[in-house]
Amino acid sequence: MKNKITKYIFVFSAIIMALFSYKLNASANVIDVISPIAVENCEYLLGDSTNPDHPAYWIQEGLDLIKYAAIMCLLGLSIADFFKAIVASDKDSLKKAGTKTMKRFIYCVIIFFLPILINFVLELFELTGTCGFN
Repeated sequence: MKNKITKYIFVFSAIIMALFSYKLNASANVIDVISPIAVENCEYLLGDSTNPDHPAYWIQEGLDLIKYAAIMCLLGLSIADFFKAIVASDKDSLKKAGTKTMKRFIYCVIIFFLPILINFVLELFELTGTCGFN
C-alpha cells in the first residue's frame, strides 16, 4: 500500500512539474505585440514569479511544496519502515526497508531535478524551456 502511495506521489509530482514547466509557443503576431523580454521570461503567460498577485508565484510555491513534501515522505516512510524492521528483528525486513528507502531516495532526487531535466530536453528540441520555474 505504501509503495503504491509513493509511486502515486512521484507520478503526480512529475506530471504537475511537467505541465507547469512547459511553455506554450505563441504565434508570430502575438510575439510582435508583446515585448521580446516578456516573451523570453514567460511573463505574458503567467506573470512574475516573485509577485504574489500573479499565477506564476503560486505555481512556484506549489512546486516548492511538492519538493518539500517529497522529502518529508522520504524521511517519514523510511523511518517507519526501519522502525518496523527493527521491532520485528528480522534481517530480511531490514533489507527490504533499505531497498524501499533507496527507491524513495531516487524518486526524491528525480522530483528535485525534473525541472532541470525538462529544461534540457526542451532546449534540445529548440523550445524555450521551463519559464524560470525551478
